[in-house]
Amino acid sequence: MKTLPLRRALSNNCANKLEAKIEEMGEKRKVLRGKQWGSLIAGVLVIGFVGIILTKSHAPKLVKDEEIPMKYLTIIDAGSSGCRAHVFKYKTVQGQVQVEAEHPNLKVRPGLSSFANDPQKAGDSIKGLLDFMREHIPVAERSSAPVYLKATAGLRMLPIQKSSAILDSVKKIFRESEFAFDDDHGAIIIQGTDEGGFGWLSVNFLFKKLKKQDTLTVVEMGGASAQVTSLHAVAPKKKKFTWLKATRWI
Repeated sequence: MKTLPLRRALSNNCANKLEAKIEEMGEKRKVLRGKQWGSLIAGVLVIGFVGIILTKSHAPKLVKDEEIPMKYLTIIDAGSSGCRAHVFKYKTVQGQVQVEAEHPNLKVRPGLSSFANDPQKAGDSIKGLLDFMREHIPVAERSSAPVYLKATAGLRMLPIQKSSAILDSVKKIFRESEFAFDDDHGAIIIQGTDEGGFGWLSVNFLFKKLKKQDTLTVVEMGGASAQVTSLHAVAPKKKKFTWLKATRWI
């Protein structure tokens, strides 16, 4: 049985009392006999026992990985042909985020850009995705489960007034829902470089290549755009994707 140093086993307050008692016991050791000696030892043991209980009651409990609760996050890819919701489950274990790669997803049509002349209907078009999210996210978790919508080439090609009106309609639906939503960055149009960068991160994450030198080049074909993304020591000017920039929107 391994003996721990006194101050590691007991709280500081109880350890101080126990040490003082031991010192006092040492001074009286020569004069104490019989019942007096037994009573003093009993007193020391009680103090020590109480100290250990208090220490254990305040010590952090070790939690097994499987006991860590899952959290939820939804990303909606708003492309030119439709909007697809991806409901992810994840947890943080010892500072590392673990994401379940297999996840439920659903696409609704048409794309948001088709509401250019009637932007108020854009929000209604994604209500089916909210119902889908409710099917996969427990009620108790919804208020802390963020939803993000990233619109791509379909809205990029529209005049700013029309694309802004469409996003305002979508934001209204999210604000009225029970899910966590950031009004400033929760529903935005991303640039082609960011679209390619996120696609590259996703593919290389799934193939477990992010910590290796031989990362994959990704060719992404969308309904209204295409991106080719690869890792370079020096990125071409105006075609650069940085993780720091990307994380502002996550």
